[in-house]
Amino acid sequence: MTIKERIHAAIDDVQDDRLDELYGLIRNFTKEPAALPSENIMHKLKRVQIEGPPDFAANFDKYVSGEKRVR
Repeated sequence: MTIKERIHAAIDDVQDDRLDELYGLIRNFTKEPAALPSENIMHKLKRVQIEGPPDFAANFDKYVSGEKRVR
């Protein structure tokens, strides 16, 4: 039995009053592509962008402590 056949068999066992819920899950599952194996937290963090003064990275500790302020 293929996985599709097993899924169809399992769907046949779902109670009628829960079919709408199952359909919603299937629709959401098919809309959202699965994350790529290389898509870990570090890859996501690399895409984070912030707005700040030009010297923010070099003086991060001073901005955090309040020694320097964004004007």
